[in-house]
Amino acid sequence: MKAQVWSIDFVGSVVIFFLSIMLILFVWEYSAYSNAQQNALNEMNSLAMKITDTLVRTPGLPPEWNISSVRLVGLMAADENKLNATKVDFLTSMDYAALKNKLNTLGRDFYLEMRYINSTLAANSSGSSIQVGAYPSGASAVVPVERYVLYNEKPAKLRFMLWY
Repeated sequence: MKAQVWSIDFVGSVVIFFLSIMLILFVWEYSAYSNAQQNALNEMNSLAMKITDTLVRTPGLPPEWNISSVRLVGLMAADENKLNATKVDFLTSMDYAALKNKLNTLGRDFYLEMRYINSTLAANSSGSSIQVGAYPSGASAVVPVERYVLYNEKPAKLRFMLWY
């Protein structure tokens, strides 16, 4: 009986070994997928913050831009976080695809809205509510960013959502 291998013992140990390997591989793949998802969300969050910073903290390029001359969309008036009503009008009248390109969303879709502190939608000079983009219904991932601004001398909240 010395140095003999029992076939049942051998098969059992091989099955346990392969089940262990499969479990380890499953956990490894799940961890890698979770990390990739988290990295993608972190990149989207960074991009959304950069876009909203540009919108509320810069006048754009050129500083007195209009729909035909805009290279970089910025809504700042004389002071940071105070928005220029004319530039907001231009923003709301721009084509979605062109605006997506000018905001440099890197192919991600976006939705932007502005509400006053009492939760009513802010309106541009023509009376249309300030809502631009495609609302993220059925999106896989959504990154919202909110910025408090002054619009028409009233405090408002600019909400920007980047999604895919």
